[in-house]
Amino acid sequence: MFWYFIDSLLTLPLLYAIMATIVEFRFSKRRCVIIIILAICTSLFMDGFHYLYNGGDLAELYAYSWLTTALPSFVCLFYLAKFRDGSFLFAFLTECVIATITTFLAYIFAYFLPWRSGFFPFLFHGLMLTGILVLCRRYLGRDFMEASRYQGKQWILYCVLPFLCISVWIMYTRLFSHRIDIGNKINLPYAGTIYPNDIPVLIVLLLMVFYTVFLILIIITKTHRVETDRSEKTILFFQSKALEERLFALEDKDESLRILRHDMRHHLRTLSGLLDHQELSQAKGYISQLEHNLIQTKQEHFCKNAVINAIISYYNIKAQKEGIRFSAQVQIGDRLPVDDMDIGAVLSNALENAENACKNQPEAANRFINLKFIQLKKQLVLDISNSYDGIVEFDSDGHPVSRRRNHGVGSQSIFAFGRKYHATIDYSANSGVFGLRIMFADTK
Repeated sequence: MFWYFIDSLLTLPLLYAIMATIVEFRFSKRRCVIIIILAICTSLFMDGFHYLYNGGDLAELYAYSWLTTALPSFVCLFYLAKFRDGSFLFAFLTECVIATITTFLAYIFAYFLPWRSGFFPFLFHGLMLTGILVLCRRYLGRDFMEASRYQGKQWILYCVLPFLCISVWIMYTRLFSHRIDIGNKINLPYAGTIYPNDIPVLIVLLLMVFYTVFLILIIITKTHRVETDRSEKTILFFQSKALEERLFALEDKDESLRILRHDMRHHLRTLSGLLDHQELSQAKGYISQLEHNLIQTKQEHFCKNAVINAIISYYNIKAQKEGIRFSAQVQIGDRLPVDDMDIGAVLSNALENAENACKNQPEAANRFINLKFIQLKKQLVLDISNSYDGIVEFDSDGHPVSRRRNHGVGSQSIFAFGRKYHATIDYSANSGVFGLRIMFADTK
């Protein structure tokens, strides 16, 4: 019994540490540690009370582990988890599978040793959980937590495997475990009394289950990483395309301005001739035409930041061509506390979404895009509003949901920006006006 409680003191913190690599906690690290310690103390107290009150043996303690260990762990993790959805349920069921398999294997390995001591199951159990923790930190961690946010209803499918594992294990321990004493048996946690001949098959099955569960975790992480890389490449492609088109537009304007300057002396000579002949109406019309040409060659300047200025200028020209009223109020410096490519991708995708929403409206509608990008001391606020028709759906986190294929990449880049720079992202849709507000701080 001594080694049972020592094992709990070691393995329970390790199991919680493993859970911390696949479940995102909502509180600070210090507060989470305090709550976990309280949960561990609760489990140990319940085990001690059960042992003293009932005088049970080790097998009986393991039989009631669902009450003394699993239940406090579930309550603790449910309270700590930031997202209490299918991802949390999958993580908890996975922890139960890991705890059961490692305990079972630890006692099997100790059985084959010539020495009989509770120290060896404790040693093997601690080593296996430590190895699993290292693997989880190496291959999961933050990447898995980010991937878990995009799985949605797929978590129900992922939960099937650990749930089946637990169900089959319960059936085995209740229905198929050998309890007839024929002189050749082994007492193991969670499995009761089994024959040594069953051990090889059970080991293979348990290792396959563990490998499959861990493979699911890796697949979720790797798949999300591939999708993220694909999204980033798509964003960079559209970003480079936009800047390339903007460069061509600037080159066209530069050429038009050069031609206009070259022909200016001819225009002045024509105006002089019209005035000499008292052709005032024709002179006014000629001046109006020249003014129109000058406006067309005007170089827009919204801010000192070259990337932001180029992007806003590009979408301003596109909006004018589509008959969309475009206004921009930008009050930022030439250097921002974020990477120019990151904020450029966010701005491009937001303006692209706003332009598409306006283009879906009839030309007779009041189509507009209003942009504000303001820096107030250490706080930067990017606010984009536009007109739209139809219904906008939002998910549980308040993010817009796109039902159209190949759409939503821009929104993912905005979410990625928010996670990277701890920005606050708010969406709204009221009375035909869609709004996006992004706030982030200058931490430099």
